[in-house]
Amino acid sequence: MAEYCGIKIFNKVTIVEKTWNEESTYSWKGNKVNQGYVVDYGNKNMLESAKNWAEWTSYDNALYDEWTKFMREHSSYDHGTKWDSPENERIADTLRTKYYDSKQVHEGIIHDYDNGTFEIILDEAAGSSSQGGKLSFWNCIIKASDGKAYLIGISSDLLLHLMMKNTFVNGACQSKIWLGRIKGKSVGAFTENMDEFAQSKEDEKLRQQAASGNSRYVPGDIVGNFNNRYVYIGSFYSYITQERYQSYSRPTYIYYKKPRIMHLFSDLTDGTFKEVAYPTYNYTKPKYNVFGHVDLTKSAYDYIKEYLENYIANCEYPYDRMNNKILLYSFADTKTADLNEIKANINKAVAEYLEKHHINITFRDEEEYNNDKEKYRN
Repeated sequence: MAEYCGIKIFNKVTIVEKTWNEESTYSWKGNKVNQGYVVDYGNKNMLESAKNWAEWTSYDNALYDEWTKFMREHSSYDHGTKWDSPENERIADTLRTKYYDSKQVHEGIIHDYDNGTFEIILDEAAGSSSQGGKLSFWNCIIKASDGKAYLIGISSDLLLHLMMKNTFVNGACQSKIWLGRIKGKSVGAFTENMDEFAQSKEDEKLRQQAASGNSRYVPGDIVGNFNNRYVYIGSFYSYITQERYQSYSRPTYIYYKKPRIMHLFSDLTDGTFKEVAYPTYNYTKPKYNVFGHVDLTKSAYDYIKEYLENYIANCEYPYDRMNNKILLYSFADTKTADLNEIKANINKAVAEYLEKHHINITFRDEEEYNNDKEKYRN
């Protein structure tokens, strides 16, 4: 469930219709049906993706046939095209230009609907995936309130739940459906009597709370979103960071020009908090929701210090021990810590490692490092 990010069922829904030519159009009950792309209403990025998906180009096939026929009659190919005369080469260029100038761009058609007004008819079971196994969706006919119908892929798992909760006659659901998404991508069909429909209301509350900037929690708050829960431990300061892209054999550490405040979060163990487990620290607080509170006995710095000391004592890999020692010495509970002392402790950890191992370790100041990156880009 780690990738679960809520069920989205909005009051309105957008369908982008892909208009094909007559030869490639799907048919249903003798009428042509185009494919549809379901868009979360108001989601501009998703709408752009849908428009790109729906757009296609066409050319005048008669002009193409005329051009290629003329080429076959008046030219030959032997390590390069050879023409029977310069005039015919010019004519062929003109025909080619006419063909490419006949290009027509066909854009998708955008339709907005009130949700909960659709009909669904089963059309085609999940086929074979190109990676093996079965596709995760069934092709279904979705009929809108204006009478238009679209071919849309509906998540197989959600379709099963829809069928278990509702009556189908000749493949058609007898209840009006709502279109939505689960896990941020799979399109689903829902009715108001489904558990997923009720869950979507709770998920929307969490989504709106997070969007409102609810990040003013205090140490001990149980925070998260949807099915993920963490404990906010508090904040401390960091005086160093690792370069993001680096090789194992040439690690680079950068000293911040000014110490950065870091916010510490910890996973819960079996739903409870006893000690820091799988800690994560961010420069800014994520926009989580608050679900409860636990009492903490130490500061965030004391918790991360204890965690790193235990990790170092039990780690069997020398490089990991050294790297975590550097992190440990670079953290402080104040932004006025003695930088010379921090550097001395870090240099000691590196010297101990280099007594038995060979590796190129570089330390740089943030300003110098950023200037060099700018020079490289230019």
